[in-house]
Amino acid sequence: MKKDITSLFCCIDNFAKGMEEEIKTHALFSPIKRKPARTPSLHESEIMTIILMFHESPCRNFKYFCQSYLQLYKKDHCIIARTA
Repeated sequence: MKKDITSLFCCIDNFAKGMEEEIKTHALFSPIKRKPARTPSLHESEIMTIILMFHESPCRNFKYFCQSYLQLYKKDHCIIARTA
C-alpha cells in the first residue's frame, strides 16, 4: 500500500532548514576550511524521509526496504529515484 509522502517530506524539509540555521548560529568555526572529497547526492531532508519511511514500513532490514519497498515510490517521486 502506497502512502502519500509529500506532506511528510515537506515537514521534514522545513525542520531540516530550521535546524541548519540553528546549527549555523551555534557552531564553532575552525580557521582551516576543508572541502568534502565528494558532495552528497541526497539532501539531509531526503535522507531523513527515507529513514522515517523505513521505520514506518513492515520491512525488517534496510537493504530489503531499499530493494523492494522503495520501488513502489520510485516512479512517483524524484527523491527516491536518485537512491536506487
